[in-house]
Amino acid sequence: MFTKNNSGSDMITILLTSAFLTLPFIHYARDIAHSLRIIAKKTSPQ
Repeated sequence: MFTKNNSGSDMITILLTSAFLTLPFIHYARDIAHSLRIIAKKTSPQ
């Protein structure tokens, strides 16, 4: 299956593509965490 030797540029392209596709998920996770902190502040006793 992996008989072809991948060149360095192929590996860099795969790495950059995977990093680029991961960024939206990181953004959404940070947004969710921010929203949960707001909810926790509203429901915590003062």
